[in-house]
Amino acid sequence: MNLYIVVLPAKVLADGTHKIRIAISHNNETRYKVTRFRVPSPKNVKNGKVVGKDIDSEYINRQLNGMTQKMYKAYDEIPDAECYSCSQLLSLIESKINNHRPITFDEIADEWLSHKVKRCASGSIDIYKRSIDCFIECFGKGFILSTIRPSHITRYDDYLSAAKVMKKDRSEYNKPLSPTTINIRMRSLRTIIKYARDRKYIDFDVDPFIDYKERKENIRNIFLPVDVLRKIRDAHLEGNADMCRDIFMLSFYLCGLNLGDMINADFSKDDITFKRAKTKTTRKDDDYTTFTIQPEARMIINKYM
Repeated sequence: MNLYIVVLPAKVLADGTHKIRIAISHNNETRYKVTRFRVPSPKNVKNGKVVGKDIDSEYINRQLNGMTQKMYKAYDEIPDAECYSCSQLLSLIESKINNHRPITFDEIADEWLSHKVKRCASGSIDIYKRSIDCFIECFGKGFILSTIRPSHITRYDDYLSAAKVMKKDRSEYNKPLSPTTINIRMRSLRTIIKYARDRKYIDFDVDPFIDYKERKENIRNIFLPVDVLRKIRDAHLEGNADMCRDIFMLSFYLCGLNLGDMINADFSKDDITFKRAKTKTTRKDDDYTTFTIQPEARMIINKYM
């Protein structure tokens, strides 16, 4: 790996100045780490040094030298560094450098959420965002994640216990969060902490959750007796109600297939093959579900085809 100080003339800022970058050359690739320093012109960088009378070139060069030394040190600590691409190497180096400075919950949560966005449905992302917001509401922005202790978990649990259910317009229902919602908030926090630990951003001698026990969730009775299902099936309905009942029964006959997957399904054959839209990004490319369409389902499908 080779590092050198550069300015990219094409990347001029709105005020006409240029950001100084550290170029990383590795395995015949080049990537750039943007620094906080600016120069008036590309001519202010020559042979890897910042020059010019109108800028504090000595100070900038000293800071840049410190940054490159940290990057070289981090590189030396990476086993089999030559096996990584340039982008992967830069990411690993930055992770190691960040491990030596306080990293906030906000930073880790944003990074974790950016990975989740690519793999989860929008509804799940909204739940994760609300969980992140709850923690920030409790402890404020800029909370140093490495300082979290079992006492913080207890305090956060007390905060959630006293919280109220929020409407979309931020007004409150006059009822507390359910045990299920509190468990979801806590599981999200636990997952974010695990994400940070797995990437060596933080480490603990004592697990913050060592004393925490999840609440016993309310068990909902969602079982439909056969006679109730038959009443739904045989009810005389009209208009939209009739269509809704047909969709419900079709989902039942198709092993719980949801509406989104129904709309995208091919019902022209005797068998149906599909991959659930909700989990398709987390399953293998060839991991499909296939079964035969039964006569009861075929009657409803033909009605709307």
